[in-house]
Amino acid sequence: MKQLLILASLLFLSSSLSAQDKKIPKLVIEKGQTYVVGPENTLFVDTLILEDKATIQFAPDRQGVLETKVVFVGKDCLITSRGANGKAGKNANPGTDGENGGNLSLVLPFVDLGGLTIDTRGGRGGNGVYGKKGQNGKEETRDVRVTDANGKTTVSTVTVSVKSCTDGGNATMGGNGGHGGNIILLYSAADFIPVFNHSKSKRNINILYQAGTRGRNGIPGKGGSLCADGKLLHSEVREAKNGELMLVNLEQQSQALLPEAIPIGY
Repeated sequence: MKQLLILASLLFLSSSLSAQDKKIPKLVIEKGQTYVVGPENTLFVDTLILEDKATIQFAPDRQGVLETKVVFVGKDCLITSRGANGKAGKNANPGTDGENGGNLSLVLPFVDLGGLTIDTRGGRGGNGVYGKKGQNGKEETRDVRVTDANGKTTVSTVTVSVKSCTDGGNATMGGNGGHGGNIILLYSAADFIPVFNHSKSKRNINILYQAGTRGRNGIPGKGGSLCADGKLLHSEVREAKNGELMLVNLEQQSQALLPEAIPIGY
């Protein structure tokens, strides 16, 4: 929390200096469109208009900053720096780790608000490999007829070849989830009160900053008859952490910290 307070103080200093040459007078992101922030991962806008289902995409690998003087937000809009999900394992490799969510610092003086989601969740770990089932051993036989000196014929079954059983294949573990990114949201709304984390309410702001979940471990393959089962190959396990959130109402100059992340399914 202390680090977030320091970042909030630095935000105004850095943004006011940086925005002088890079500020956009007006930016309209049309319905259903995605605006990808440039390589510096900062966006300074006098007037920002997000039409319904518009998205602003920040890179998750570095600090993202969005500062506006006024913002109009339609329904089901999204500001995100969510980390990418890991990839499923291949061969004898575990699933890859989910990417960490990026930290976001946002200054949003709302003039109108339909519904907005701010998402800095970590990516989900990739699933591990399932081991293949082993094959059972198999004997190949044939009948042999033998006639003795007295003319009596007997039939014997003899083994002519043997196919060995095979072990079950090894499985690998799922990848670690990515850490959730931190969010600093400085906001104001003169004519209405935003509702936080109630997606069915009007004028809602849903804030997601959870860690990504681990990928699913594979299951070792069952060995063929008289052969060994496969094993689960272990890899490094790291606990993914939720991000932190600080809300600052610019009108009231009050601060509120949500105590814990609200679980959201993937």
